[in-house]
Amino acid sequence: MHTLTPRLLLLLLLPLFAALSTQATSPPARNSSSAKSCRSFTVALTITSENLLWTYPPFADNYAVSEFSDAATARDAPSAFRPFSGSQNATASYVLGARYCSPKGSSPSSNRNTTFVATHGINFDGSYWDSPISPAEYSFADFVIARGYSVLFYDRLGLGKSSRISGYVNQASIQIALLAQLTAQLKAGRLDAGKVPAPARTVLIGHSFGSALSNGLVAADPGAADALVLTGFAHQAEAQNFDGLISAWQAKIASGVSRRFRDHDSGYLTPVDLFANIYTFFRAPYYDREVAVQVDRRKQPFAITELISLLAVRFQAPLFSGPVLIITGEKDFIFCASDCKGDVLSRPAASYFSGAKEFATYVQPGAGHGLNFAKNATGAYAVITDFVARNFPKEGVV
Repeated sequence: MHTLTPRLLLLLLLPLFAALSTQATSPPARNSSSAKSCRSFTVALTITSENLLWTYPPFADNYAVSEFSDAATARDAPSAFRPFSGSQNATASYVLGARYCSPKGSSPSSNRNTTFVATHGINFDGSYWDSPISPAEYSFADFVIARGYSVLFYDRLGLGKSSRISGYVNQASIQIALLAQLTAQLKAGRLDAGKVPAPARTVLIGHSFGSALSNGLVAADPGAADALVLTGFAHQAEAQNFDGLISAWQAKIASGVSRRFRDHDSGYLTPVDLFANIYTFFRAPYYDREVAVQVDRRKQPFAITELISLLAVRFQAPLFSGPVLIITGEKDFIFCASDCKGDVLSRPAASYFSGAKEFATYVQPGAGHGLNFAKNATGAYAVITDFVARNFPKEGVV
């Protein structure tokens, strides 16, 4: 047995002291890019969607959350767990906080007429796509802009600079309708009073829950986009690990965990601590521990109805004719139970996109669910941009 001497204790605690010295509200300074031009704005949208009606009692405290988690993961849950009761159409107006980035200047070989519309997943906000944490290693926006593309990303409903809504109402159907309207306004050149140019081609890209929304949109409207990229996602039900996710997160009511979430009702939850996030989003040795700490400090709450409403999303999109890429980390805990090899990404997904111009899958070596924060994230970005370039050769600037 080793003796825990004062010197050894100090060495063990130094990383913790260093981590605690960085405030959650002060992320590392960003590297400026002379080749990048960005503008932030809000978008007012009115949508109609068919919404599931939540009938489970609102969470009075974390004891109630624990009881809900137990009911959701019980062996008899498929027949006994009924958090919703019917559905109804609803019309509502919301505001989304958005950001558009494009290359500065132009060149005959630019891809800027192709715009990625990026939707983040649970636990993040729009900055997932343009990370202030070591952007050279993790910013998807910086990477694709360096290759001539433009990108539009936004805070999903209930988060960041977007409208607040009850965590017992916020769900996939509402957010798919919002993504549809946002994409339509981009294609029509109406975003930010016309200051965001209409692209010649639109690529929907999502991460995790954002992939589900993007997939759900092209299933409902095959003409909504020209290409689809799903990251941190897989359709194979037997590989998905949602029960494991609920158990690993040990979710708590977000407003009681951090003052940052005090404007969210008890329907918004958050993973219990840093290590719950590491367990579900990262995989050693393909992540940096300090980056994981920073990501955890910037995490966002999720609506309980978001998570459960995924079961109602239709993913089959046989009429979508654009190219489709599914790219997921080899060790994705949530969608592959930490093993995405074999046919996990292609079955049954290939049949869902039977009309696609090209259907491709790629497993990013070693990466966990939080693909954009894996040490080899730029390798995944290269696969994505190569896929888009192969399907949409450069045609110059119009």
